[in-house]
Amino acid sequence: QLNRTGSHTTELPDALSRMDVTFKQNIVNAASAVVFVTVGFLVPWMIFRFISGSSAPFAQFTRKGVATAVGAGMTIYLILVIYSQSNGTLLSAGSLFNWHPICMMCGTALTYPAAFDAVTMRFASKSPSERQFLVAAHAGLQLVAAFTLALGFAAIYLNKPPGKHFLSLHSLVGLAALGCGALNVASGSLKSFNGGLAWPRLLWSDKNHRFIGKLSFALLVVATALGLALQQGDGASVGMGRARGLAHHRVALPWRNMVLRRFGPRRRLWNARGLGRGGLLCARRAFCRPVA
Repeated sequence: QLNRTGSHTTELPDALSRMDVTFKQNIVNAASAVVFVTVGFLVPWMIFRFISGSSAPFAQFTRKGVATAVGAGMTIYLILVIYSQSNGTLLSAGSLFNWHPICMMCGTALTYPAAFDAVTMRFASKSPSERQFLVAAHAGLQLVAAFTLALGFAAIYLNKPPGKHFLSLHSLVGLAALGCGALNVASGSLKSFNGGLAWPRLLWSDKNHRFIGKLSFALLVVATALGLALQQGDGASVGMGRARGLAHHRVALPWRNMVLRRFGPRRRLWNARGLGRGGLLCARRAFCRPVA
């Protein structure tokens, strides 16, 4: 475009640049809001779960409940590590990349196990209304997890230039995990509403739904471990090199081994206690040993 003097105007590129920054800032705002609300809700919920002795199944000591508590600690720890390296710019559009690992950690380590925990407690309840509440909580947490993971995907996708997407094993495994998660949410919604808009049917069971959910979670665990294992930054992150190193050695490896050993077929209660001891070991490694 030409202005009145015949020279090229820069108004259009400037406007597009401002729109891009505004859109990225909106992604950061949405991601921070979802993560902080999720952590702020689930942490008190887990405290209530483990100190309440009034009614079953909320007071039960389950593997998935312990995994949720460990995931809450990991998510909070990762936020603190990245924030400490961001020089107070974590909530700015320039820190868009940093919200990719935060959202992915929150969705994978915290919200997914919490959703599994809710649906597991359903089988221990004898009250129909309580079972419906737990299934509804499971569905709501799965939707929150899907939204959180989508924001994490948007953060990394917008941060990279065109032609640089899906070139690593981490990105391909993550894409497969998101695809399985979206498929599972869609199938669960169709199963609940039965193709109509009537009041949803909450109490149902489906082997394929459980299998796809477990597959999605397993792929998310692998993608998270691969992402945290990366040691090189891309220039756009703020302090992510050190954060990746800390997360890899003190969070990713202990948690990955712990979850793959314990978060599987149904086992006895001592395995859940073993998972709790593994979580304490993970926390001790994270906070009590100096960084080389």
